[in-house]
Amino acid sequence: MKNGIVYIAFIKIKIKKVDRIRELRYSVESLKKIHPKLPITLFTDEDPKVKGINDVKIIEVESARIKHKHLYNSPYENTLYMDCDTEIVGPIEESFRLMERFDLAATHDLIRKDPKKSSKYLDYANIPDGFSEFGGGVFMFRKSPEVENFFKTWQKNFDIWYELTGEIRDQPSLRVSIWQCSDLKFYVLPPEFNIRTKKYDNIQPRIIHEHNIWRRK
Repeated sequence: MKNGIVYIAFIKIKIKKVDRIRELRYSVESLKKIHPKLPITLFTDEDPKVKGINDVKIIEVESARIKHKHLYNSPYENTLYMDCDTEIVGPIEESFRLMERFDLAATHDLIRKDPKKSSKYLDYANIPDGFSEFGGGVFMFRKSPEVENFFKTWQKNFDIWYELTGEIRDQPSLRVSIWQCSDLKFYVLPPEFNIRTKKYDNIQPRIIHEHNIWRRK
């Protein structure tokens, strides 16, 4: 199949105050209202029987962060991965055309370069400040040797990050992996593909670009 959606949800590993299956059901319902024919594959440790999912792949889930390990096994030529805690409120299918030109596409995260992460992870620290973190909860990719290498690199860097910190967050290693995979044709999606409600606490202003800024002086 050419284009499709992939989710990862697990039942046996619990996260405090998070009902992933309820989130998954809501996300799938919102997607099907807009794109009823777009196929969906779920990677999971136990089939939750969610209406609208076309394909269920049972995997072993040893951690709450496993996307870098399994996503390249997507059955689609072009894949849009989404976390379960998402709601689709506008058309997204046309964006698969980006994969005619690019290997991978993701949105900027609100964190550009975190000093605390830099103090723990040298590969992260050595990347220029202007190279942002990227959201790991919504991104697109196509099957290609470059993308296969990217996922292997991400797995390696995630393991390094975990060994250094004991933390399972995957965005520090995602930032490092995209930087290291210089042969990857990478595109930054506009923010409407991954709208978050966090404050911009971690952004250090570099250039202000605004009409009539002189009036504030």
